Amino acid sequence: MKKFLVIAVLMAPVLAQAQQPSTQPMPPPPVGVYSCFGQYGIAPPMTFGLLDAGTYADFDGKTGRYIYDSASGVLTLTTGGLAGTKYRRTGKPTDRPAFRMLDAKGQLTAYMCPRDDKKDPRKHPW
Repeated sequence: MKKFLVIAVLMAPVLAQAQQPSTQPMPPPPVGVYSCFGQYGIAPPMTFGLLDAGTYADFDGKTGRYIYDSASGVLTLTTGGLAGTKYRRTGKPTDRPAFRMLDAKGQLTAYMCPRDDKKDPRKHPW
């Protein structure tokens, strides 16, 4: 519980600035691990790592492909364990990179996924 509170306090600024999707075209997201949190805390199954401009790894280390639409800021995982999962980039292009997971209808969910600068997407476990 104490660890969760520390994480929540550290993530508060990121979550506050990245609640809404961007209205500006968003540059491609940088490589890195995007650690997801939901209303009940950390959500490892939703966490993903971008390895390069088209490959991601899921929490278990399995890889797949993704596409990114700069106009909408939507990242779509097209193959692999999270195939079909979509995330929308939030904030402004100059903000710390973060995504919110989308549901099947394209609506924002409670899952927020800021980039974790301390994690290497090629070194598991995260």
